[in-house]
Amino acid sequence: REVDDLLLKYGGHDHAAGLTLAVEHVAELSEAFDAHAHRVLTPDQLVARIEADAVLPLSEISFSLIEELNQLAPHGMGNRSPLFLATRVDILDRRAVGADKRHLKLTLDAGRPLDAIAFSMADSAPSPGVPVDILFVPEINVFRGKRTLQARVRYMRASR
Repeated sequence: REVDDLLLKYGGHDHAAGLTLAVEHVAELSEAFDAHAHRVLTPDQLVARIEADAVLPLSEISFSLIEELNQLAPHGMGNRSPLFLATRVDILDRRAVGADKRHLKLTLDAGRPLDAIAFSMADSAPSPGVPVDILFVPEINVFRGKRTLQARVRYMRASR
């Protein structure tokens, strides 16, 4: 609202906003937006945070656990999928996948090999032999009629 004089139209709801402005006001809006952010945001608010719902060792992932978690569905706005933390996980194998090789297919040590997929993370995973901490969603992958356990990795970093 501080820059509504630059905007032709604006509005939206709590999770979205739309606006229309003349192209000649784009730079001015950008500067005003940055200035406002610097005034109202603290350095602590600029640190990305992801909260896990629980710690879950990969060895505890099972079909029955995932089926129980699926009872919390449907997931979406206001009811996100449960997110779990596993620490000091060993990567047994990794390879880039997808047409553009942006995704990462992992085999993790869960006391047994466990497949994992990390979308858009092909450039960010440590090499095999470097333990990682992961935030993940356990899921059942169905491929060619075969059901397997899988972790969908949302975030990964080298263990500290």
